[in-house]
Amino acid sequence: LLKFCRAASEMVGVNIIIRFHPSAKAYERMEPKLAIVDNFNKENLFIDNCLTLEESLALSDIVVVGFSSVGLQAIAAGRPLLIFDPFHKDSIGYVEGQAGVAAFSEVELIRILERFLVDNALEVEICNYGQKFIRNRIYGYGDGKACERLLSVILNSQEREPVN
Repeated sequence: LLKFCRAASEMVGVNIIIRFHPSAKAYERMEPKLAIVDNFNKENLFIDNCLTLEESLALSDIVVVGFSSVGLQAIAAGRPLLIFDPFHKDSIGYVEGQAGVAAFSEVELIRILERFLVDNALEVEICNYGQKFIRNRIYGYGDGKACERLLSVILNSQEREPVN
C-alpha cells in the first residue's frame, strides 16, 4: 500500500479509488492503512467504502491489484488489469499468466498508468491479455463445457449448507 500510494500521489490529474479487502475493514486493521493513504493524499486518493464491487468496477477505467480475486472480476467486467507486484510474489499467477500488464516498481506503475491515459490502444491490449488469461487458465482445457461446469459447481455450492 505504501509503494502504491507513493506512486499514485505522483499522478497529476488522475483520481485513484482505493478499495480495501473486506478482511481489512476491521478498525484495528484499517487505521494504519488510512494513515498511509492520508500521508500521501494530494486530494487525488479516495477510499471506497460505500460502493459495491460491481459499482466500483463499472466506474473504473483500469483496475490495479496486488493479489486479489478482484482481478478476475475486473477481467470479467471488461476492465483492463494492471498488476502491481513490487515484491515479485505473483501470488495468484496473474503475472506468469499475463492476465494484464505488470509493474514491479513505483516508477513502472506510474509509467504504465501515464501511458494508459494517452494510449487508447493500450486499454484494448490489456483487456485482450485478460481474456487470454481466462481462456488459458479456465477454458483452456480443450473442453467447451468446462466453464459451464465450474459455474454450476460454484452456484450449487452457494445453495447448499456448508459441510462441517
